[in-house]
Amino acid sequence: MKRTVRALLTLVVMLTLAIGFSQTTHAQTVGQADIKAAVKWLSTLQNNDGGFGDGTKPESNVGATADAVYAIAVAGEDVTTFKKGDKTPIDYLQDQVKAGKVTAVGDIGRLLRAVSLAVGEGQRAFGGTDLVQMTIDALNKAKDGGDIYGEALAVIALSEVDEVPRAAIASLLKAQNPDGGWGSAGGQPSDTNSTAQVIEALISSGRYRLIGSALAYLKSQQNADGGWPLQKSSKGAVDSDSISTAIVIEALGMSGEDLVDWNSPDIVLAKFQQKDGSFTAGLAKPAASFAATIAAIPALSTEALIDVQAPPAQATAAH
Repeated sequence: MKRTVRALLTLVVMLTLAIGFSQTTHAQTVGQADIKAAVKWLSTLQNNDGGFGDGTKPESNVGATADAVYAIAVAGEDVTTFKKGDKTPIDYLQDQVKAGKVTAVGDIGRLLRAVSLAVGEGQRAFGGTDLVQMTIDALNKAKDGGDIYGEALAVIALSEVDEVPRAAIASLLKAQNPDGGWGSAGGQPSDTNSTAQVIEALISSGRYRLIGSALAYLKSQQNADGGWPLQKSSKGAVDSDSISTAIVIEALGMSGEDLVDWNSPDIVLAKFQQKDGSFTAGLAKPAASFAATIAAIPALSTEALIDVQAPPAQATAAH
């Protein structure tokens, strides 16, 4: 049964209102993460063109802005109220589409995902372009597993609004490594981020029963503190980072996994939040991070969707 993220969020809000509580997720209650503060911090980074930089360069770019829009919308905020001068993030994204500057499959997927949630049916004529067809075309061209994370993200976004090309799924499955995970590209060592994203892509496209070995890989990469690094080193443990932990949490939620059985990584992730509302990528040297914040907001905002999103019969890892 396929449901849109928008419908799921609406259901959670309705259930929350029905029992008389404020709009608070399990992660916010248990882990004490302040999602509103995180979104407020994001707003301070908006550029005059309405967009966001990626945290490494100040100039706005499509991927960072689309991810910011998605995070803001998932948190229940109205993206159109985020203005710098007279420009919103949606204005910036439309301008980039009109200028023909959105070409990478990952950016196209990010854009479709963000617009679908924040704007809704406007994906078919966004900036004068049909983003749905644009995503289909991009996936049909990306058959070599050259950008696993980007291709998986595009599959996730497209599955909410249209059929996913079989070639796109075949490309992802072909790139799976013997350890059950996926790397950044076909033939590359597995990492937690790419693997988690492909798990979401498989579930979104109805392939629930193909995720068992991938979940087992994620289990093998989890640290004792409940978080995840991008990859464990052959020489020993690597510190958990908030970006990897957040991405895995979303995949576990889509898989119908109980986070308590995974050492409550949502509580671990909440510990990465800073006093200004931002999230730091690592705890060893805390510093406000755009990438960490836009990853953490969706993971902690959607944790309450676990029971709603659980597939009818999922394959699980051995705990």
